[in-house]
Amino acid sequence: MFTGLIQQVGKLAAKETDGGSLRLIINTQKWNPPLMEGESIAVNGVCLTVAQVTGEGFACAVLEETIRCSNLNAKQTGAPLNLERAVRLGSPLGGHLITGHVEGLGTLIRRMNAGRDWRLDFSCDISLLRLIVPKGSIACDGISLTVAFLTDSSFSVNI
Repeated sequence: MFTGLIQQVGKLAAKETDGGSLRLIINTQKWNPPLMEGESIAVNGVCLTVAQVTGEGFACAVLEETIRCSNLNAKQTGAPLNLERAVRLGSPLGGHLITGHVEGLGTLIRRMNAGRDWRLDFSCDISLLRLIVPKGSIACDGISLTVAFLTDSSFSVNI
């Protein structure tokens, strides 16, 4: 489980493909305590397993289902990636409970000034819109947000 509160912004150092799988090499700042192989980490909100710890960060495998449901395959080398370690039992929750199991993709269709805030409008498949609840939480690239508005074809969040 995750909270949707980003702890670091890493950098995609390399992408390697092997058949239907994808391996991401991600550079990060040092973690305290250090990352460990086998640990769960959210990468842009996607729960992945640290397969290898490197001197500059870590590597992880992305399976076909995750490639299909997330934006990770579209990321180019050098792209920033939101990172969050899994919540440890007994730790305070600062955000919302986020599983890291991505349901699908949304598209930013509009960004507008809303006073001192920004309103972001997203479109997504109707099968996903049916799962969204007004004033409920949603994670976009791993960032936990509250649904401000919901229509038949889009949802909005304020930041």
